[in-house]
Amino acid sequence: MNTRTLLPCLCLYTACGGPPLGPIDETSDEIISGRRDARHVAVGQVGTHDGRGIAWFCSGTLIGPRLVLTAAHCVYDSAGRRQRALVFGNEEEVLEVDFSATERYRPGSSGAWNDIALLGLSEAARTTPITIARTAPREGQRVSVVGFGVTRATGAHTGVGGGTRRSATVALSFVEPTEVAYEAEPRGACYGDSGGPLILKSGGRERVVGVTSRGTQVDCQGTEIATRVDAYADWIDRYLE
Repeated sequence: MNTRTLLPCLCLYTACGGPPLGPIDETSDEIISGRRDARHVAVGQVGTHDGRGIAWFCSGTLIGPRLVLTAAHCVYDSAGRRQRALVFGNEEEVLEVDFSATERYRPGSSGAWNDIALLGLSEAARTTPITIARTAPREGQRVSVVGFGVTRATGAHTGVGGGTRRSATVALSFVEPTEVAYEAEPRGACYGDSGGPLILKSGGRERVVGVTSRGTQVDCQGTEIATRVDAYADWIDRYLE
């Protein structure tokens, strides 16, 4: 399958939300048909703060003591400007973001979007990071998709049940040079899961092989596309401590 055939009906899986470490609110979404996930504590929420509270809108993964992996579209606002006052949080802590970095992000392009970003934290997290993949995944491999999005979509960028980390197992349906995809029927990512990881377990070890980017249907039941992490390993290495 070629991603070029998917672009006309793609939906970005972002949404805004509520108070620190509480529900993202009813406009965000969780992994559909997923289960509560207490294991992957390195997967947290990405948001912004204005001094009064935090609006959570994406997911992300701690891949180094001070480095978070997420989607590029999570670091821009609706006007295409860089988000200010970004934070990353999980059950243990909320940390401020010192910088964000993207790599040739091309939203809406006819090919791969390069929808990947890094967030540099103001201090080292107490949580143990998850290692990134350095080899290509294969079609048919089963991976865990993890995030804080909604359990049921009610329209474009709306849904119910956000703010809880959930995961579901899916099978990769195709692998391209910088992206992978799977069919979300019924399990898959939705609004609020953007930037969350696809995690492959092999040989007893877990690695992040993908970053949730976008999907083809507003009800989150079509084809889900993620950015391949191994394709950007050299770029990521420039920021890892």
